Amino acid sequence: MIFSARRPILLNGIEDLASRGDLLDRMIIVRLPAIKQTGRRPEREFWEEFERVSGRILGALFDVGSAVMRNLSNVDLAEPPRMADFSKIGCAAELALGFKEGEFIEAYGRNRAEASLTALEASPAAVEIPRLLPSTPKGTWEGSAGDLLADLNRMAGDQARRDRFWPRSARAMAAVLDRAKLSLEHVGIRTERLPRDGGTGKGGLRFSPSHRHAAPPGSRGLFLRGTSDPRLPQQLRLLNTRFFLAVLEQTALTN
Repeated sequence: MIFSARRPILLNGIEDLASRGDLLDRMIIVRLPAIKQTGRRPEREFWEEFERVSGRILGALFDVGSAVMRNLSNVDLAEPPRMADFSKIGCAAELALGFKEGEFIEAYGRNRAEASLTALEASPAAVEIPRLLPSTPKGTWEGSAGDLLADLNRMAGDQARRDRFWPRSARAMAAVLDRAKLSLEHVGIRTERLPRDGGTGKGGLRFSPSHRHAAPPGSRGLFLRGTSDPRLPQQLRLLNTRFFLAVLEQTALTN
C-alpha cells in the first residue's frame, strides 16, 4: 500500500485574503467565531489537553480515511464543481462524520457562492452588472464592452467611478468581464461573447439569467455590502475546521 500525502495551504486573516474569482473558486472559506473572554486559556494547558485526546483524534481520522476509501467509488456527481476530486472525497466522508447524504455538496455550493460574491464586491464595475439587468427587457442585456461601460457610468455613483479600479476604456471593461465571468455565473448571470459586427468590427456581449449556478437561498445578499445573512454560519456548518481538516487530509490518500 502506498500513501501519498499533501499539505493544504491555510491562510489566516481578519479581512478577506483573496479577491480574484479564479483563486476564490479553489478555496474553502471558514469563518471562525471569536473566542469569548471566558474561553481563553494558556498555550501549555491547551497542548496538555491535546496530548490527552490525540490518540482519539488520530483514530477518528483513520475512520474517516477508511470510509472515504470504502465509499469513493460509489460517489457520482452529476455536475462536479472545479475541485471535483475534493468534492467526491467530501461526499464519501460525510456519513462517517455524522452528516446526512448530500449535505457536503450543498454546503460546499453555498461556500462557493459566498466566495463569488466576495469576488464581485472586489470589483466596483462588476458588482454593478446585477443591478443593470432588472431594468432591461426580460433581464437580458446586449451590446459592446464600450456600451456596457457607458451604461455603468450612467448608473454608478460618483464614488464608484472615482475608484482606481474602475475601468476607463472598453478594453479595461472587457478585462473586468473576463475575470468576473465565473463569479457572475455563480450568482445567476450568464455571460456570452457574441460574433463581431461585420460593419464596425466590435465584439458583442450578452448577459442573461442563468439558474444553473444561481446563488442558493440564504447566501449573502449582493446588494448589502459588508453584511451577511445571520443564518450563514448555520448553513455553512459543514465547513467548520473539524470537517475541513478531516476531509482535506484524505484528499491524496490512495491505495
